[in-house]
Amino acid sequence: MNQAESYNSTSPSRRIFLRGIAAIPTVSAIGLPDFLADADLLMLGNQLDEAREVEKAAYAKWEGVDTPEADREISEAFEGVKAVVAQIERIPATTSHGIKVKMRAIGWCRGDEPFEGDPIYSRSTDVRLALSIYNDLLAMGA
Repeated sequence: MNQAESYNSTSPSRRIFLRGIAAIPTVSAIGLPDFLADADLLMLGNQLDEAREVEKAAYAKWEGVDTPEADREISEAFEGVKAVVAQIERIPATTSHGIKVKMRAIGWCRGDEPFEGDPIYSRSTDVRLALSIYNDLLAMGA
């Protein structure tokens, strides 16, 4: 094998190189891979899911029970979700993944219901547009 054959057999081809580039995660507008750009929101999204499970379990456990113990446990579970949602509200989303976390937080606030028929829906155009974006994203499975 001559030097040219040896070099060509060990160096990557252009196709392999380009295929490798295609596998690199997408980069957000702020220069970070999408999964890092909204890392705080994604972490809070996991916390939101966990807190909602605790809240659902508390409601299921105490359904139809009107005692101070039931009220306390349900209230603590509600406050746990509320605290996570408050944190989500303060962090701007920079990727579609972050927007999805915020959508889940809005969903909790709305009882996972769309805004249709809500009295606020008929306010100003900007509010109607914002609410229609929520409904659109909800319909897309965000």
